[in-house]
Amino acid sequence: MESALAALPDVAQATVIAQRASSGEHRLIGHAVAASGAEVSALEMRDGWRKRCRSTASRPPYGSSTHSH
Repeated sequence: MESALAALPDVAQATVIAQRASSGEHRLIGHAVAASGAEVSALEMRDGWRKRCRSTASRPPYGSSTHSH
């Protein structure tokens, strides 16, 4: 998830942390630094991150076998 956020074109640095909410559920919180001269909104980053995560989730993991057992 962190690499998907960092791979966005207008993001220079990114990190994702797990945080426990007061309800007890865990949430992932992303933090990003815009690239020099870039202007990007949180909404644009979120949408770009979601698109990137969807596209990578549809691919099998590197080195995985596609054979049925």
